[in-house]
Amino acid sequence: MSTRDLTVLIGGTNDFSRNSQEGYLRTVESQLQKLTHTRVFLVNVPCRYDLPLSSPVNVAISEANGRLKELVRLYKNVELFNVHGLGRRFYTQHGLHINLIGKLIIADKIVQCFQSDHVVDNHCSIPIPDVSTINEVITSECPQYQDDYSYGSVTNSIISEGDTVMDVSTKSRSTNEEIPVMMKGNRSTYNNFLENRLGVTGII
Repeated sequence: MSTRDLTVLIGGTNDFSRNSQEGYLRTVESQLQKLTHTRVFLVNVPCRYDLPLSSPVNVAISEANGRLKELVRLYKNVELFNVHGLGRRFYTQHGLHINLIGKLIIADKIVQCFQSDHVVDNHCSIPIPDVSTINEVITSECPQYQDDYSYGSVTNSIISEGDTVMDVSTKSRSTNEEIPVMMKGNRSTYNNFLENRLGVTGII
């Protein structure tokens, strides 16, 4: 691989579940040492919304992300991509994994950083949004697909309205708060987005 290529390193969530923070950091550093001849985007560790923010796991994640910030400064070819501030509504119902919309946003931001000069001091400077409604995300990120998403209100842990299903958790949400609801059967929409907007397949 050369400087014309891009490697995206993302992962680590499961390591923190196993109290393997040091192992994760060693693995990252080992990979960076092997990738000195290509451009690298290092995605830091996202928050765990299935656990309290004050939990030992989330504290360890924050500490590790701080160490990643220092680590990337040692490599001119490495840029840190911050997803730790991604909002709760961009996660699945369980709260551990990022949902489809969150993945689309992250993928789009990575491509934007790759195609333009949005890097300052080894950090990608395009912010990850935490917006109040899903329409704002769809309108700004992929407006051609905004008809494939709709809204629901919190009444229980899972919401079903016709052909739509809930894709975010109701934990810590007030009753009847407006929340994003993702339509079933939108895999083709997802694939079309990747191909038409990002020009790639299989990025997520």
